[in-house]
Amino acid sequence: MQYDKHFNIVTDFLAFHDYQPNKHYDLILVLGSAIPSVSLAAYKLYLEGQSTYFMIAGGIGHTTDLLIKNLPGCICHENKSEAALLKEYIEITFNKDDSILLEQNSTNCGLNISYAFQELESKNISVQTVLLCHDPLLQRRIDLTAKKQYPNICFSNFCAFIPEVKIIDNQLQLVNKAIDQWPIDRYLSLTLGEMSRIYDDEFGYGPKGANYICHQDIPKNVENSYSILKKEYQTSIRK
Repeated sequence: MQYDKHFNIVTDFLAFHDYQPNKHYDLILVLGSAIPSVSLAAYKLYLEGQSTYFMIAGGIGHTTDLLIKNLPGCICHENKSEAALLKEYIEITFNKDDSILLEQNSTNCGLNISYAFQELESKNISVQTVLLCHDPLLQRRIDLTAKKQYPNICFSNFCAFIPEVKIIDNQLQLVNKAIDQWPIDRYLSLTLGEMSRIYDDEFGYGPKGANYICHQDIPKNVENSYSILKKEYQTSIRK
């Protein structure tokens, strides 16, 4: 069975990317995750003048420890939010930038979006076009979350990279593995767990379930691949 092929079909769906390089956005919004290179890629777009504002959203949550492991040891991480950690990482990579906005209290995807907009409102900043940047495996869900909460805002999505796996020496391996990418076990867990959340049924996050996200149609090939993987890797699904 070509499990690598099926994983690549599913992750290509999850890593939703509709970024337009010639478009100017009011805001680039980076969501805290365990992969700090996402923030660097997004900040480069800001430096190139592709948005008016740049914000990082994320408090201290379940990915904070993983993020810390992927950051340079020179960054002091004690009691710091994911947003503050990523800002420091950007500034030691580029230069200090007081224009970077921070939201430091959210602990999940839904709060990432709502608290970010509350922070913008507190600063009297109004936006209509927002480019979302997240862990690629969570990108589609954050898009659906944002559109559920703020249907009048035009959201687009930027993935710093698209995950790809291959079977090498009879083992599933990430072949475009960045230094801060997931271990394979976490990749499996995130991929399958995110697909279960995307579904609009009693177990998913769509309107027929938890109602956290907009309805999402699942392409037939993605549904078929997920069905195959779910049976083979059932114990890997993130709850």
